Amino acid sequence: MSLLELDRVSKSFGGVKAVNSCAFTVEAGSITGMIGPNGAGKTTTLNMIAGELRADTGRILFDGTEIQRKRPHELARTGIARTFQLARELGRLTVMENVCLAPYGQRGESLMWSLFGGKGARAQERGIQEQAREVLATFNLYDKRNDLAASLSGGQKKLLEIARAVMAEPRLLLMDEPTAGVNPALRDRLLEHIRRVNEQGLTVLIVEHNLSVIEELCDDVIVMAAGTMLKRGRLAELRRDSDVMAAYIGGDNVGS
Repeated sequence: MSLLELDRVSKSFGGVKAVNSCAFTVEAGSITGMIGPNGAGKTTTLNMIAGELRADTGRILFDGTEIQRKRPHELARTGIARTFQLARELGRLTVMENVCLAPYGQRGESLMWSLFGGKGARAQERGIQEQAREVLATFNLYDKRNDLAASLSGGQKKLLEIARAVMAEPRLLLMDEPTAGVNPALRDRLLEHIRRVNEQGLTVLIVEHNLSVIEELCDDVIVMAAGTMLKRGRLAELRRDSDVMAAYIGGDNVGS
C-alpha cells in the first residue's frame, strides 16, 4: 500500500528545471532510499514533499490526500516529519526542551487553557516530559537532557533531531543525508535507531550519498537523474544497470 505518491511533479528555478515530471510511490512501512548524482533533484523533491517548496505542476499525495499546497506546519500535523543534512537544533534550549517542543496540540500553548485549564495543561505537560525521557533514553541522550543542544556533537545533534521528530509521532519521516559528517561509531548507532523506528511502524524516505548506508537500510532504492526518477529497485541490481551507470561519472561514483 502506497503511503506517499508523487504524480508528475515538476519544479523550476528561473529557467532551470530542478525536478521534471517526477513520479514514484513510497510504500507504507518501508525504508526507501533516494540516490543520484549532484543536481539530480533529490533535495528539491524532498523539500516539496515537506512543504518547504511548492510544486509548479503535478500532485503529491499522502495517504491518498493531495498535500502539495500545504505548508510545513500543516504537513507536520498530518503526520510528516523531516530531518536535515545540517541539524537544526534550538541551541539555546536544553536537549529535553528541544524534544518536549515537538508534540502538537499542547494545551499550555493555548491562552484559554493556560488561564482556565491549568490542571489539564499541567497533566499533559507531565505526560510529554515522561515520554521525552523515554525517547531520550532510547536515543542514548538521556544523560545530556539538561545540556544545551548547542553543546552536543554533530552526531548527537542528528540523534536529537530524529528523537524530536519521533516525539511528534509522524507516519512518514523524510531524512536528508542523516549520516553526513558523523563518525563511524555514531553512524552505526544512527542506523540502528532508524531501523528501530521503522520496525515500530514509521515509514522512512531517505536521501543519502553514502551507498553503504543505503545498502544496509533499504531494500527499495529510487535513482534520480535530471530531475526525475530514472530507475528503482535493489541497490545490487541498480549498480549493474547501464542507464544508472551513465547517469554518473563512472560506476564507482554511484550515489555521490
